[in-house]
Parts: sequence; C-alpha cells; structure tokens
Amino acid sequence: MQPIQVDEIPEEIREFLKKLDSIKFPRQGYTSNVAIIRNHQGSFALKRTKGDWYCSLLKKEVSVLNCLTKETKLLIPKVKLFVEQKQNRQCWALFEYIQGETVRIALKDEKNKETRQETIFNFGKFLADIHSTPCPNELIHNKNWLGQMISQARNNLINNEVDGTKKLLEKV
Repeated sequence: MQPIQVDEIPEEIREFLKKLDSIKFPRQGYTSNVAIIRNHQGSFALKRTKGDWYCSLLKKEVSVLNCLTKETKLLIPKVKLFVEQKQNRQCWALFEYIQGETVRIALKDEKNKETRQETIFNFGKFLADIHSTPCPNELIHNKNWLGQMISQARNNLINNEVDGTKKLLEKV
C-alpha cells in the first residue's frame, strides 16, 4: 500500500490535529497504512484501511481498544477518532502514540548485564500485568474461539487475498 498523503486524511482528523509538525511512515504492513504524526498536542498513530474486510478489522480493533481502555488499567493507546468513508470503502483511526521499542531492539546492542536484566524483568512484569487482568465481559464470547478462527480463515481464503493456502488450512 502507498503511504498516506496529507490531502487524503479525512477532514475530521485534520481538524482535530490542526497543524502537523511531522509525519513519518514506519515499515508498512499488508492490511493498512500507518503514519506517525507529531503536532503541538503530542504524537499520534494514524491508520488507514481499504476495502470492506480490512475496514471491519480496524473497526474491531477500535472497539477492543476502547473496551480495554475503559475496563482495565492496562497501558493501551487511546482511540482519538474513527472515521468510516463508506463511499471510498476506507476507514481511518487516530490513536494516541505510545513511544517504545521491542525487547529485541532494546537488548540487541546492550552490553550492561544489569540493564539487560532490568529490561527482561520489566517485560516480564508487563506480561504478568496483562495475564493477571481479567478479560472485560464485553470481550468474552461463548463460542468456540478456535473453531471460529478456523471458520474465519476458511472464509478469508475464499474471499480475500491471504498468505495461507488451502493445504495449510487443511493441515490446521
């Protein structure tokens, strides 16, 4: 996907952001375009999806993040705006940007043993916080999750461009 052009950003989001100080494009994935935007208010992640399928995924992501923000004490990027452009079959979400780096990057060149241990300890603590947080009722479904995911994968294989194959799905 091509990076987001400033003039493509929906008016509601441009009005919220007002003046942009900078816009950067991290490595792009297949399902969406992402831009990191800085302005006088702070930093934001802007995500755009194209097509009905990817819009439905972004809507679900926004819904889950809103629920987790409201119902837990986890450090979750807050959703600032969500815009659906049905005529263009595009969806946009503006999130609070939380600066960070992967554990792999943090440890890659770190030689100090104490700093490395502290990084690993903090990562473990963060994982423990996630796993000890009860799942909000709104996100609990009585359906068989694995069966639902396999059914969804089968549907995606038939109706969408995916990395997987029929042979792989049958193996699962």
